[in-house]
Amino acid sequence: MDADGFYPLEEAIYIDTLKIYAQNQQWDILLYGASEQLIIENPSIHLLEDELNFGEIDIGQSGMLNVTITNSGLGDLIFEEVLTDSDIFSVPDSIDPLGPNQTVSIPVTFTPITETDYVDALTINTNDPEHPILDLD
Repeated sequence: MDADGFYPLEEAIYIDTLKIYAQNQQWDILLYGASEQLIIENPSIHLLEDELNFGEIDIGQSGMLNVTITNSGLGDLIFEEVLTDSDIFSVPDSIDPLGPNQTVSIPVTFTPITETDYVDALTINTNDPEHPILDLD
C-alpha cells in the first residue's frame, strides 16, 4: 500500500489518527475518508420489440421493419455483430456505437423468394456484459 493514498476495501467511513513524534513532541492528525460504491460504466442493451411480423409481402417485393435498441447503461454499447440466419432477411453490415441513453432503429428487410411462411432469428452481439447475445425471432 502506498503511504500517500486512501485505498478503501469496501464502502464505509474511515477515521484514524496519524501520530507524529519528533524532538520529544507529539502531533495527532485526524484522518478521515469516506468511500462510495464504485460505479462501473457498462452498457445495457434493451430492445423495444420482442418480435417482427412482416405480414404478407409479394414475391419480388421487400418489406422493412425497424428494431429499436436503447443503451440504458453508462458505457458505450458496441455492436460486434448483427445478423440473421438466412438471406431472406437482411440487416446493415455495421452499426455505430450507441452512447449512454441513446436509441437507434436498425432496419430489417424481408425479401421473400417463394410463397411460404418464413421464420428467422435476428442475433445481436454486443459488449453488454449481462446480455452479450440477444436473439429476436
